[in-house]
Amino acid sequence: MMEDMSGIVLEACVETYEQAISVRERGAHRIELCSHLEHGGLTPEPQLFKRLKAELGIPIKVMIRPRPGNFVHSEDEIEVMVRDIARFKEMGATELVMGVLDVHGAIHLDHLAHLAAQAHPLPV
Repeated sequence: MMEDMSGIVLEACVETYEQAISVRERGAHRIELCSHLEHGGLTPEPQLFKRLKAELGIPIKVMIRPRPGNFVHSEDEIEVMVRDIARFKEMGATELVMGVLDVHGAIHLDHLAHLAAQAHPLPV
């Protein structure tokens, strides 16, 4: 991983091609690609990822989040996340970013373990 002179890795959350190019030109070492940042970030479009993967030249983390709102996901939403993980893993994502909570607001360890196993060997 590249770092600036201070040893700090600069990462930017972006949702468009233009934002990704701009932050790279301004020194970002990697990006987190999302859609709908106004909702805290959702899974981006695969076509945008493909274009950035081909042109950006820095690592791309990908948000895996099927809908806005809380992070308490139904079994159907977990399966959507599994499909998205497979898609972006196959396309060459560097890392995946996601969150899953139980109804009490704690990390849902079973769901997270399942999603992380699907993502392996990518960091989550």
